Amino acid sequence: MSAPLVDAVRERFGLAYTADSTMDSGDIWATFVVNAVTTPDKLDALVTATSELLRAQATTIDPVHLERAKNQLIVSRVRAAERTYATMEQAVEELFASETVTPMPETIAMIDGIDAEEVRAVFERMLANPPAVAITGKGAGARTACKLAASLAACNR
Repeated sequence: MSAPLVDAVRERFGLAYTADSTMDSGDIWATFVVNAVTTPDKLDALVTATSELLRAQATTIDPVHLERAKNQLIVSRVRAAERTYATMEQAVEELFASETVTPMPETIAMIDGIDAEEVRAVFERMLANPPAVAITGKGAGARTACKLAASLAACNR
């Protein structure tokens, strides 16, 4: 999602100085975080553009973006395997969650096997739930956070 996010909110619309998204998950949980640095006057437009992009991902996944994301995942896994501590930590997490450690060739094959429909369905399920919102900086406060949460909820219906 990060490449389409940067392309839309930073490059095309100029709504954020920087923007990225990350995903982290466990055996029964997941978090998807969109991080964007903007100014208060661009916040509403940023929320709208981001929400539209998320809805678009729930409709269709661009094959170019999917291939890029799969490549990023594979490179990330291979690079992490070169760091002893990260490899050990990953192995412990896998052992705890599934009582096995997946060999690198199997991991790469699983990533290669991800298809657009699976990714699209994840976005669809994610958008079926209300977002959690955190906001910091000038003008940030409970009122702004509530406005942002309401705006996101309205955009994701």
